Amino acid sequence: MDTIKNNVWLSKAKELYTITQERLALEKKEHLLALELRDLSNYEAYSFGGLSYFIETRLGSIDYNSIPELKNLDLNRYRKGPVKVWKLKVEILV
Repeated sequence: MDTIKNNVWLSKAKELYTITQERLALEKKEHLLALELRDLSNYEAYSFGGLSYFIETRLGSIDYNSIPELKNLDLNRYRKGPVKVWKLKVEILV
């Protein structure tokens, strides 16, 4: 890559890194606020000021390893196609 392209790439990568860190900080804050609301609600559904905070119960995931009929079955033939995930790895933050 040429110098201009490298500089633009580095600028965009740093911006992505910064936004990722901000998102992680917000997720942590979200988690802490949720814990506080649960505590204030005595871990029960609660409504006030037009807002409701409640728990929803979903079915749990299936533990395929515990199904004896599947022990010697190759499940890869049922697998969907590969999924590509882009990640930014910080080696040295300049």
